[in-house]
Amino acid sequence: MSDPIRLRDSAALTPAAWAEVLAGGATVSAEGCIRFPTTLLAAVQMAGTRPVHQGMSDAVAGALRVVGAGPAFGLDPITVARLPFSAQIRADGAVTVVVAATASSTPVTSTAPAHEWAAHLAMPAVEVDLGQLTTLNSVVIAWLLQLGHSAHPAPVRLGGANRQVLAQLRQLRLDQVLTLV
Repeated sequence: MSDPIRLRDSAALTPAAWAEVLAGGATVSAEGCIRFPTTLLAAVQMAGTRPVHQGMSDAVAGALRVVGAGPAFGLDPITVARLPFSAQIRADGAVTVVVAATASSTPVTSTAPAHEWAAHLAMPAVEVDLGQLTTLNSVVIAWLLQLGHSAHPAPVRLGGANRQVLAQLRQLRLDQVLTLV
C-alpha cells in the first residue's frame, strides 16, 4: 500500500476527485490537519465507503460528529450538548445548517461548541437556513457572527428568513457581514 494522503498537504480536491482517490484504496492521514475538507466528506457519503484514516485530532473528530460524518470514520455519535441546529454535508461539500426554532432560547447556542466546529472544516460555503425562526435575539445574532468567524474563509449565506428576520438582519447591518440569499 502506498503512503497515506496527508490532508494538511493535499490541495483542495473536488468530491469527484476524492472519490477516485478513495476508490484506489488510499489511506488518509489527518495528522496535523486543522481543517478537514468537506469535499472529502461529500465523496465518502456518495461512495458509501469507510475510508481508512490515521491521526485525527479531537477537534476535527468533534466537527465531523456535528455534521453527521462521524460514523463514516468510525466515530461514536455526537456526545456534546444538544445543538440548536442540524448540519449536513451537501454533494458539493458545502455545509447546510438548519437553525431550530428554539435556538434563541437554548443555552448552548451561546457556547463555543455551537460554532467552533466550523473552524475545523475546510468548506466551500456554509448555507444557514433561518426558516424556522420567527424573530432574532442577541443570542442568535452573536451565534451567527461567531459561526461566520469560525467558518472563515468560507462564505456564510443566510437564507429562508421571513420578513421580520430579514428586516432585523438589515437593520443591524448584518447583511454587510453575512450574505443574505
